[in-house]
Amino acid sequence: MKLPHYTRPPSGFTLIELLTVIAVVAVLCAILIPVVGTMRYRANASKGVQNLRSIGTAMSLYVAENNGMYPEASITPETWNERYPDRPVSGSQMWTKLLREYLPQQTSSLTGRENKAFVCPNAHYVQNNRVLSMDEIARTYTATETLYGQSPEGTWNKEYRRSAMSIVHPGKTLLVVDGKAYNGSNGSLSVLLTSRMRLDQAVSGPEETTYMDFRQPDQTANVLYVDGHVSQLTFPEFQDVTTEQWNGRD
Repeated sequence: MKLPHYTRPPSGFTLIELLTVIAVVAVLCAILIPVVGTMRYRANASKGVQNLRSIGTAMSLYVAENNGMYPEASITPETWNERYPDRPVSGSQMWTKLLREYLPQQTSSLTGRENKAFVCPNAHYVQNNRVLSMDEIARTYTATETLYGQSPEGTWNKEYRRSAMSIVHPGKTLLVVDGKAYNGSNGSLSVLLTSRMRLDQAVSGPEETTYMDFRQPDQTANVLYVDGHVSQLTFPEFQDVTTEQWNGRD
């Protein structure tokens, strides 16, 4: 007696099953990718807050170890070369270089790249139509005119150190803020003058500012205050910032 012949069913997926799986994966990706992106964006904003807190701590340590004085906003070559005769420079240096003992620079050079704490992971800097990577950005935080010190003649100048005791209302006075890339460079301004701050206040929205960068969630900017606390500033709140809050003077 001849036994019946059975044909083995084909292995693998049918075309309809494959299309179904692809459709499900596509739907999941469409749901998850924006969620993951939002989570990363908010995590980066938190990292930016920690960066500013670190800068605030470094500032406080500098003040404590330098007779109650903040670093100069801009150090002239003459002043620099007098302090560091074995490491002379030909151009002005900025306040970030003077915090290297508390936030070590990425190179051994006194004028080398600043600590990574000076770069916010939410910064979006473009140079020559190309988005810069985090490793290519020098700094994304800008000091306010609060760092300006008083000259012997009584004028307020970026090349003089500021006494911490001379700052009025430390809890309301802005010290360091989120800044945009300056003039197509790979870093923000060293100091944002009151006059430039006023220009940003006069625009119609946060996306139109030239110097302040509202790059954090809900179009806010991270701000370090003189007393060391960090908070988020909305554009309407920024428009209400007074000259006294920007320079720490009455």
